[in-house]
Amino acid sequence: MSTRAAKAKSESEEKPTVDKKPCAAPLHWDSHPKWTELSVKYLQQNTKFRLKLFSDSALDVKEEGRKKVSNGDGKTQLFNKLAEAIFTDTSLELAVREDYEKDKGRYAKSLQQCFGRYKRRYGECRRRFKGTGEGVLAGAEAKTLEAEIIKEWPLYTDLHDLWSALPNYNPVGVLNATPGQDHANNTVTLFAATGPSILDDGNNETDEPAEVDHDIVVAKDGYDGGSSDFYEDEEAKLCEDDILLEEPVEATTPSRALDSGKTNIKLGAKVTKDIKTSAKDTKDIKPSAKDLKPAKPNGAGKKRPYGDSSDLEGLEEVHALEMKEEMKRRDEKTKVRMLELEIQKGHQVLEPECVQAK
Repeated sequence: MSTRAAKAKSESEEKPTVDKKPCAAPLHWDSHPKWTELSVKYLQQNTKFRLKLFSDSALDVKEEGRKKVSNGDGKTQLFNKLAEAIFTDTSLELAVREDYEKDKGRYAKSLQQCFGRYKRRYGECRRRFKGTGEGVLAGAEAKTLEAEIIKEWPLYTDLHDLWSALPNYNPVGVLNATPGQDHANNTVTLFAATGPSILDDGNNETDEPAEVDHDIVVAKDGYDGGSSDFYEDEEAKLCEDDILLEEPVEATTPSRALDSGKTNIKLGAKVTKDIKTSAKDTKDIKPSAKDLKPAKPNGAGKKRPYGDSSDLEGLEEVHALEMKEEMKRRDEKTKVRMLELEIQKGHQVLEPECVQAK
């Protein structure tokens, strides 16, 4: 054996053996429904704390006429406070309260993980109200499904009261505790009603988002299904003016009938007009490629500034910017349309003169 190997072996033999601390046994919440009952009761009675923990709802802020409660404390600290309120309750067994005092962090972490599981299951239940390709269930069909879910999971009722108005918890666009309501289909109509006219010159462009009905809330796409980002120490900022458009709104204008007849022109199509100034002179006028270049679909070729669906910080500014860009694309399409109409009009005016010249 070489000298170096012998030295390494002797050093390893000299190191004292340290016994590892045994892992604590996991807490079984299913076996202790009283713990969940106390946590839900505390959240229902302490509104301000609940708004901090789950992010204040912009809808509630508007209806109650108060200021939005910001999350100054981290998620871990808030769950520590909630665990303190639960496991010091005198209605629990003395052994549980004593064990909590020995390792408070263990109980707080278990509580946080438990609500993460509740969030995932609640999201799965809410997605059942949205049939594949059929929109959101409503009426008697929604009530039947709700009764079935409550029978399978009685805790759904309490959690729906807490989370129904939060888009980061409720993947289906609803407003209150009544299931089967989805206002996503009204978004395009609202945007078109408040946006600029198709033939505006672009001077109506504004940095402010369009005014919308505050009774309508559209859920954010890309629900993360309860990922670890649920525990990030960040404030989820929500705003009732936020509108997410899944698809771009196409600006369309019905064909106009000119004096010589009807003319149908598609935006983005290549246009070539022949203007005859004399019997021997024919000149082709082609609009520039830049003017006829179709606008890209909403979001195509660009990466959203936020990468995670649960990260809603700065969401209001991002949505306002997206709406502004959409309005710019409308104006560009409008200019192309007006240019085509001008060319068509010039062709109709010059054609009688050419006939007279002949």
